[in-house]
Amino acid sequence: MIQVRGKSADAVIYIDPAYLKKYYSSYSTNVLFSTWPDPIDGLPDPSLPKADCILITHHHKDHCKAVTVKRLLKKNGKIFAPNSCVKELGKKSIVVEPYETHAAGTISIHTVNAYNSTEGSSTVKQHK
Repeated sequence: MIQVRGKSADAVIYIDPAYLKKYYSSYSTNVLFSTWPDPIDGLPDPSLPKADCILITHHHKDHCKAVTVKRLLKKNGKIFAPNSCVKELGKKSIVVEPYETHAAGTISIHTVNAYNSTEGSSTVKQHK
């Protein structure tokens, strides 16, 4: 889980903006920018603005996808992600640990642990 607090209504923040075709197949504005064997990249809405800040929760491909993150990030934007994402996202990402606070302009980001619970549809323990 990530808490985001900010003073600016003009900041654009994305959390886990990875694109998986199966989740957006019913969107009428669905745009696929690249296909396999390249890293698949797309958006449910092609008019999404560039991000000041992108937050990645963990390394799975439905959360952490470099091709989508790089296309969505502003030139001076910041990427905050756990260490497990550095290989995919590159050294530009800022590594975060639980219970830290980071700044992105006027936005304050406080990281906390996240996990799957024993209740609900996601009961497999795949997230640390």
